[in-house]
Amino acid sequence: MRIGLDLDGTIVDFSKGVFDAYETWYGTEVPASKQQRWDSVWTETVGDMDTAWSWLREIPGFWVNLAPIKGALGGVLELARAGHELEIITNRPEWSRGQTQAWLVRHWPHSHHGTPLHFVKRKSQVRCDLYIDDSPEVLEELAEAGRTTMRFTQPWNRDAEATCRATGWKDVLRLVERMSADPSQLGDELALFDEITDKPTEVK
Repeated sequence: MRIGLDLDGTIVDFSKGVFDAYETWYGTEVPASKQQRWDSVWTETVGDMDTAWSWLREIPGFWVNLAPIKGALGGVLELARAGHELEIITNRPEWSRGQTQAWLVRHWPHSHHGTPLHFVKRKSQVRCDLYIDDSPEVLEELAEAGRTTMRFTQPWNRDAEATCRATGWKDVLRLVERMSADPSQLGDELALFDEITDKPTEVK
């Protein structure tokens, strides 16, 4: 399958990077209880998205130094080894491209450094068989375009609709394996909602 992979919130721990940077720069810790909304990275730090983008642009190496989500890099490697064609699709601002590429050089599985990287506003522009994403807005856009989606569950997206959902990278690999084995039964993956809790899976 051709799989579209989101970065922030799916492979990269963007939220933690923002909150850690805010504490370092301004000496204010954002309580975990206030980190549950998708927009809390703006509203609980510098106020709004435009101001936040401007601030992040001032932080040397911000994008390069973001930590991977647990299990993500091993998951990416396993997907590639299984023969899936991977596409990295991000809504990041274009000015972050250089640091994003540097992050990939530092972290992405070495044998797959040629994975295509797309900076787009609408992810449905990049045609894939499956999209793995955490953003409620992106999942909605892809659903409207009739695309197959896997919701990478985060506190801010538990009400977001998707074809199926994963609570961690172990779930991602399990679901992709089942989809690959019998693509005609993809719709039945909706039944897996009752098998998986919304508690994030810790991948060791």
